[in-house]
Amino acid sequence: MPGPAGAVHRRGPDGEPERVQAGGVPRLATLLDRARTDAGDADSLTVAAGDMIGGSPLLSAAFHDEPTVEALETLGLDVSSVGNHEFDEGPEELQRMVVGRRLPLAGRQRRQRAQGRHGAHVRHP
Repeated sequence: MPGPAGAVHRRGPDGEPERVQAGGVPRLATLLDRARTDAGDADSLTVAAGDMIGGSPLLSAAFHDEPTVEALETLGLDVSSVGNHEFDEGPEELQRMVVGRRLPLAGRQRRQRAQGRHGAHVRHP
């Protein structure tokens, strides 16, 4: 994917520097889509291990992690566990992210989606 995000420079086979497009959300989304196609869409899940929001770059944090959640939506994230950073702004903010932005938390949201409901209730111990 051409563009400024994720461009790196390395030495090519001839020893000369070369620019390689190596990242960014669009590139990762393309690779994940290929992997899902190869695996068969019904047989795959895209999962995250938590800490997807809260511990994000300043630009995303300034907008209450909305840019990060948009990136996760672009990637087609199916489910995520909750890490400690999801609670950085308190359980109410996490609840807003889950219900309002459809941040997919493990277990409950997937069951609710199968039952035709959306969102999940977040309880902080």
